[in-house]
Amino acid sequence: MVKKIIVIVLLVAVVGYIAVILARLTERISIGTKLAEATRPFDRVREGASLRFLVIGDSTAMGVGASDPLESTAGRLAADFPAAAIENISGNGYRLHHVVDLIQQPRFRPGDDPFDLILIQLGGNDIIRFTDRADLRADLRTILGWAEVYGENTLILHSGNIGLAPFFPWPLGPVLTDRTRQVRQIYLEEAPQFSGVYYVDLFTEKEEDPFAPNLATYYAEDMLHLSGEGYGVWYEKIRETMDNAGISF
Repeated sequence: MVKKIIVIVLLVAVVGYIAVILARLTERISIGTKLAEATRPFDRVREGASLRFLVIGDSTAMGVGASDPLESTAGRLAADFPAAAIENISGNGYRLHHVVDLIQQPRFRPGDDPFDLILIQLGGNDIIRFTDRADLRADLRTILGWAEVYGENTLILHSGNIGLAPFFPWPLGPVLTDRTRQVRQIYLEEAPQFSGVYYVDLFTEKEEDPFAPNLATYYAEDMLHLSGEGYGVWYEKIRETMDNAGISF
């Protein structure tokens, strides 16, 4: 009888935990959707510009979560390189296969006038949605092969350790950390195979998470996307990668 009561209590506790988690996720998804709907990717039209940058990717390339477009990575690039025209074709929910479709368009095959810099922020949704790794690798190769031809320099990143985002409860967090490691390894293997392509490594283990000291500062309200301060941390790694690769304008 006692064992039966214990089992019932445990089942009730598990069901209660799941209910609370689902309610929290539903609320945060709703918040994230509203943030995305209110965000417009930063770009800058500049006729006759001496530099041409292309930003392409998912909601992080849009800057979802930042209170000002200038706080996104694209906005920060614009501030550092005021002579550059910046085209941003990012979209909420984009995965690698979406960008493979986009780059088939004639406008992204500029011939003798390649982009001076291509910044690709892509792969986070493939991590979360468990895109088949073979498909992910094939799509990544297609994108990087295109970037090698149509960009003088290309920076590519996917995310930090997604499993550490407060959005994901246990046990999803550890699962997505492992998934991030797997995708990171693919990027580490593929990026060096293409000329002028550099991987921006944002991954950290839990003990080194730069956002951990103040989650509310570095994450947006949905606790998945970053705030402007969070994108600032990513941008520091972008500039560090540029410096190490000798990319300057």
